[in-house]
Amino acid sequence: MKLADVVGAVRGVDGVLDVHDLHVWSLGSSVHALSCHVLIEDLPPSESESILKRLNAELARRFHIHHTTIQFEHACCAESGRVCPIPSSGRG
Repeated sequence: MKLADVVGAVRGVDGVLDVHDLHVWSLGSSVHALSCHVLIEDLPPSESESILKRLNAELARRFHIHHTTIQFEHACCAESGRVCPIPSSGRG
């Protein structure tokens, strides 16, 4: 499997804006695992769950990857082009 193909498949899932820090490794001769950070709009977990289901279905269908750890990140700040930090409550 080509990593570029996996990246393209993840980016092609509805709701995904981008992906980075993607790693795929073998757990055995035909068992693979994946971890990555996926950029999505700022959504409640109940809504982002459908994106996760679509990601896992696509990875299983196209690449037979059934073991995933996918971390969602929210849309970039327009002024910085970087992921917006979580605001601090000022409590320690």
